[in-house]
Amino acid sequence: MKKIILLCCLAINVFAQTKSLKNTPPIAEATPESVGFSSERLQRMDAVLQDMITKNSLPGAAAIILKDGKIIYHKAFGMADNQANKSLKKDDIFRIASMTKAITSTAVMMLWEEGKFMLLNTFPSSRIQAS
Repeated sequence: MKKIILLCCLAINVFAQTKSLKNTPPIAEATPESVGFSSERLQRMDAVLQDMITKNSLPGAAAIILKDGKIIYHKAFGMADNQANKSLKKDDIFRIASMTKAITSTAVMMLWEEGKFMLLNTFPSSRIQAS
């Protein structure tokens, strides 16, 4: 029985891959100025992230900014593993936990950008009275 379950899981994993992964072109890089960003202002991010690492607020950080489908900023700072003295690379894999707030706030701001609501709108509240 365990072999059948394992085989089913393997089959699902193999066939779950989409064909679009094979056909997706790589994301192009561009200069910040070509999409309306300032290189000088992006350098401030370098200073802030490096300062946080120097003050031991963060062991390492990776940042990427895309605009109009082009990478305009992609850097890594600090260490991936302090004990092994391994530097963080731009393509290192992170364990991400508790993404609810990030995903929800992004969705809300997308709705705001589409004009679905205004930030000053008030919404009717339903109040449940305790018995």
